[in-house]
Amino acid sequence: MSASDLIEHLEAEHRAMLELVQQFRAADFERSIAGSDWTALDVFAHLAHGSSEAVKALADLARGQPISMGIDREHAGKPGRGMPLARIMEEFRRSHRSLVDALKRVPSGSLRAETAQRTADGASMNAAWVVAHVIEHYAAHYEALSGALDTPD
Repeated sequence: MSASDLIEHLEAEHRAMLELVQQFRAADFERSIAGSDWTALDVFAHLAHGSSEAVKALADLARGQPISMGIDREHAGKPGRGMPLARIMEEFRRSHRSLVDALKRVPSGSLRAETAQRTADGASMNAAWVVAHVIEHYAAHYEALSGALDTPD
């Protein structure tokens, strides 16, 4: 998969999240998501953080450094609490744009370059893996968020 293919998939997942959020009422952002004590606000703050961590990981890879495992860790506590909705959503959009821009700067020859860092299943933690991880992250949280819309007040 090329960088443009990854960008296309990343953009599609991000767009799906933004389309989903258009269906939310104010109360939907504050309601706990089934099976969790996180709200939609927390999820969007978490996704913004994940994209920002992916940008840092791509920069580390460009410098030949090991990537931070921060993109695999959950936030402690509730990341969206106390932050206004507009700020969280702007950070969600900004971090996404930063990730797309960072991916565009990855030389095509190094997108899938082997790295010394490996995932638990042995895959190389390269630029393509970092972006695929974010795409999967969006998709996983999309399901939880869409379920929140089905929950009555």
